[in-house]
Amino acid sequence: MKKLLFIFLAFISSKNFINAQASPNLTICAGGQGSLIANAGTNFTVTNFQLVPNMNVIGTQSTATSATYAVNPQVTTAYTINLTGLQANNTTTTFPLQYTVYVNPQPTVNVTYTQATCSSTNAAFNLGLSFIPASPVPNYSVVWTAFDGNPVPELLSTLNPDSVSGSGVPIGATFHYTIIADGVSPLCGYAGIITMSNQPALANFSVISNVYSITCANPAPIVAASNAALSYTWSHPSAGAIQAQTIVPTINQLGTWTVTGQTQTTGSCTATHTFLVVQNTVAPTAVVTPSLQQISCSNPELKTVSLTAISPTLNVSHYIINQSGVVSNVGSGTVALFIPPLPSTVQPTDTYTYQFVNSATGCSATPLMLSVSISSESPVFSTIGTPTLANNGSFTVGCNNHSLTVITITGANTQPTPGGALNYGYLAPGVTNTVPAFGSTQFTAVSTPGTWTVVVKDLAGNCETRRPVTIVQNTVGPNRSVIVPTQVLSCFTPSTVLTGQTTNSAVVFSWLTPGTGSLQGENITINTTTNVTSAIVGNYTLFVLDQDNGCTSQSVVPMQQNLFPPTPSISVTNFTITCTTPTLQLTNSSKTSIPPTTGFPSNGIIQVQLWEGPSPQIPTITVSSYVATVPGVYTMTVKDMNNGCNSTATLQIQDGRVYPTLIQPSPVYTLDCAATSVSIRPLMTSTLAYIYSWAGPSTNTFVGSTTGQSVNASAVGFYTVVVTNPTNGCASKDTAIRVVNGFLTGAFTPNRTSGYAPLEVTFTNNSASAGGSNSGITSVWNYGNGAADTHTSASILGRAKYTQPGSYMVILYTTKGPGGVPNCQDIDTAYITVDIPSKLEVPNVFTPNGDGTNDVFFLRAANLTKIEISIYDRWGHIVYEQVSETGNIEWDGKNIYGKDAAAGTYFYILKAEGKDNINTDGMDYEQKGTITLVR
Repeated sequence: MKKLLFIFLAFISSKNFINAQASPNLTICAGGQGSLIANAGTNFTVTNFQLVPNMNVIGTQSTATSATYAVNPQVTTAYTINLTGLQANNTTTTFPLQYTVYVNPQPTVNVTYTQATCSSTNAAFNLGLSFIPASPVPNYSVVWTAFDGNPVPELLSTLNPDSVSGSGVPIGATFHYTIIADGVSPLCGYAGIITMSNQPALANFSVISNVYSITCANPAPIVAASNAALSYTWSHPSAGAIQAQTIVPTINQLGTWTVTGQTQTTGSCTATHTFLVVQNTVAPTAVVTPSLQQISCSNPELKTVSLTAISPTLNVSHYIINQSGVVSNVGSGTVALFIPPLPSTVQPTDTYTYQFVNSATGCSATPLMLSVSISSESPVFSTIGTPTLANNGSFTVGCNNHSLTVITITGANTQPTPGGALNYGYLAPGVTNTVPAFGSTQFTAVSTPGTWTVVVKDLAGNCETRRPVTIVQNTVGPNRSVIVPTQVLSCFTPSTVLTGQTTNSAVVFSWLTPGTGSLQGENITINTTTNVTSAIVGNYTLFVLDQDNGCTSQSVVPMQQNLFPPTPSISVTNFTITCTTPTLQLTNSSKTSIPPTTGFPSNGIIQVQLWEGPSPQIPTITVSSYVATVPGVYTMTVKDMNNGCNSTATLQIQDGRVYPTLIQPSPVYTLDCAATSVSIRPLMTSTLAYIYSWAGPSTNTFVGSTTGQSVNASAVGFYTVVVTNPTNGCASKDTAIRVVNGFLTGAFTPNRTSGYAPLEVTFTNNSASAGGSNSGITSVWNYGNGAADTHTSASILGRAKYTQPGSYMVILYTTKGPGGVPNCQDIDTAYITVDIPSKLEVPNVFTPNGDGTNDVFFLRAANLTKIEISIYDRWGHIVYEQVSETGNIEWDGKNIYGKDAAAGTYFYILKAEGKDNINTDGMDYEQKGTITLVR
């Protein structure tokens, strides 16, 4: 079937009619521009275009028939383009075309930032949102989205916040925002990116000491800043500014110094320290008594030399340098005793240098000289003590195995002639007689402190040499102290080092520890135990052994630990995320578990170290609350700032977001040709009591309610519906349901398309509108034979009779519309072919004598599809035979050999089929007869 498209044209004839046209009204954003177009039409010749008002015009373009004006008003403005020209009757006329350019407000942004600084992590921003025009301020929405993986700040997690400023923004974050001002299309908007800078690196450094001394031992102290990554500036009134990490102050640069460290990055930070440079180079003073001694028979005793500190009296050292250059430390107190050895007979005089040194500064006093000589007649000898632990030449009795000492005489000999007989004697302290009991024993054991006198007597000349030997009793334990950085270990300080100290020399340190026994050494490291609920680590005892006197002293250091972990707790008002409650605020409500009975501080805060949640939650540190937006397990790690110990708590957030499920794609509904509305509805998988919010393509597109699951749509276009679950506020995404214009399909089927006249044909009307409906259709039949029918129902058959052969085009016009006014129409055609009936007439005489009349035997036939004929003479011989598909048979009177057949009677047998045999009324022919040939 062939479809024909009919275009209905309405012609309006008036030579004075002006068919000028204006472009549609415009809607633009403030600051944008639009084009106003005027078309003059065909019946109007424009001589001038004029825009009123002629303001904010970007440019113009005009031709003989049209003009275009680009305008950019800041507010909604009515325009008129006046077309002045000639009408068809040459009358000058001005024709106004009206326009309205609607201006929607355009948002503008002037972002101000509060960025993190060296001393603050606070970060904030303000979009500085305004609109063109400034008032009235339209409704608008601000949509925040993640940018390059950075999360949207929690305070902006809603799509349309009441405020466009925020604080507490994560530093170093970047996120995207879009501002849309409400209004008729186009919606005007602005998009941008917020970038928060990271906090600048802090300038952390230190100097080793607050006071540096220029001394004799250290005339050039080095002052160094600890952090090599910083740049430093040192300043002093007499030194100016010095750029370096270390400096060496001089004697001319005493007083207060200032050093400033600065980071070497953008947004650099600084830190400042001060320290003091002092001078201590004063020479100490001391005296030596006696400075000169001579041993003789009249002065047989060798006196003990006293080395006495005058200034200072503490932290000093006494040194004796013999004539061979050997240096001996003979004491570190205020007074040191020195017993010079007996000079040899070869060198009867010994000279010593006394050096007094301030140990704190390294400064020395002016060296003092002392000398010991022996007369030629006195015997010589020396003494040693066992054990000899002191460095000052004296003998000491002390504690334990040092409570007894032995004085031994060595090197005794006569002078000036060696080898003489000698006797030995020992006078105890406090002995009143001056003559000892002499004998040959060269040693004696003593336990009584004091000054003993050792006497060596030359038996030949009775000359004696007396020498004092000081026996010092020292049963005082060494002084001791313990450097204890902290007596309470914690998670902040899980270990510490205890250091033993003493001002005594030649000591041995040892520690008695719980569980591990005795440990040797000056230092011991104390670690926390694994029992976090115990406040006791143990008692650590320091023992200091003075090797000079064998005496011991001790100190006990009780050590404690504070390892009590905090009791973690997360507070939340609800455990389920829904669409009405898309976020939950998790709050740290942890408490300390430090028992009050321990006496440990417990008023510090319990600080959050880390919040973690299921992806895509972004971990957050050091904030007391955390906004949960995703169902799942949340973990909070907290630290008790009283002791630095951590604990972890977890919380399960349930998912209560049950969204209405709409089956996609939504069906397409058709507004039938005669219908004023069509019922539309979304396809749902549930029949719960949902809330439906509909929106149509334009105003007045609904008939009746617009809040039900199904509504009546009165216009074509896209309808959107949002389905909301009222129990949890979850809504489906906008679902578009399309309503399309109805259509009409005109169609019919004839019961036959060809036949032989007279031919009757019945036509079945198959026309239908959208949805297959055939009601309300008006059908107009044109049968092509001059007959026509009009039916108001498509169920009525069309009928026609064709009495003449030919080809007939049948046309069906169909229309449908409300109130009989067609708004849908279609056409369908078909062709009917009519032929005449078949017939056959056989002549019985022909005269093939060449006179031009009846010379050929032929059949009078019509509408034959095939014919067969055989002609026989009277003896039964065939003289002519022919088969024709066209129905044409001609015999010229010659036999099969081409000779003239004899005059006479011939017989024929004929078979034929008529074309109408294809129908029930068709014909078949089979005839026999005679033909008379006359010459």
